[in-house]
Amino acid sequence: MFVISGKFLKYKSLSLLFASAVLASSLAQASDLRVNLVATVDNGPALKEVNWTVYRTDSDRPVKQADNHSTHVLLPAGQYRAVATLISNNKRVTRSRDFYVRTPNSRIIVPMD
Repeated sequence: MFVISGKFLKYKSLSLLFASAVLASSLAQASDLRVNLVATVDNGPALKEVNWTVYRTDSDRPVKQADNHSTHVLLPAGQYRAVATLISNNKRVTRSRDFYVRTPNSRIIVPMD
């Protein structure tokens, strides 16, 4: 169907442009961003097994879990807390760090000493 009226066509174009912008914004917010989690000892990689739990700070609900001294998780933009637990020589060390996810490839370093 073709519409001849210039005003209607202009209105339709503006509403499509607005709808496209809203959709693009929603998709950007919904996409997961890569967050690299790194546990360190003496300013170097911990090189031991580290258990990670990532929480959203607005709900204190765990959203991701991972193992390894260095790992990555995919998270939507927001505010989080990473809790790292290292068990070495019958000693348990737990550290946490709050962080924001705003851009892809964020790097969160948690010193374990």
